[in-house]
Amino acid sequence: MSVPQAWQPPSSIERALHEARLRGDWPGYYDVVARSRLYMAQPRAEVEARPDHVLFLPYWNPHTKSKCLAVHTAGMLPATVPDPVFTWQSLGWFARVWEPGDPPYLVVNPGSPCEGVLPAPPEGRALWLRHAAQVQRVGPAQDAVHRLDVGGPLQGPAAFGLAAGAHLSVQNGEF
Repeated sequence: MSVPQAWQPPSSIERALHEARLRGDWPGYYDVVARSRLYMAQPRAEVEARPDHVLFLPYWNPHTKSKCLAVHTAGMLPATVPDPVFTWQSLGWFARVWEPGDPPYLVVNPGSPCEGVLPAPPEGRALWLRHAAQVQRVGPAQDAVHRLDVGGPLQGPAAFGLAAGAHLSVQNGEF
């Protein structure tokens, strides 16, 4: 019988979310979410036709027994496919555009150990805005090394090629 392997957070973002959740530190969790780019799946044709338009495409969440809007942090994005594509927004943006008929919850990284279910009534969105107001820049810090801890080559020509361009990632605040 094999022992289940512990979950490996893909990046420092998901590690911080997971640790905050384990501690029950919801203010800390919201702070990490407010600093993070929140990616939503969008139909490619819609993004190409109307690049400034964002569709809320809710899913049924069995835990909340309601429709929810799913977002993912950068390390939790699925493998790239032609359709859907992912666009990102900030927590503050979601708080400002959310409307009364929208889902009652925003779910960060659904189904993962770092999942967070953020209630979206007016008082919930006010909380989102308070955390977002403390953020200078959404996304990974510029001029710092950010790495994905799972899924990439560690040796060979592909790893060498990635390392050769690492200075651009550092300068642009990307993984």
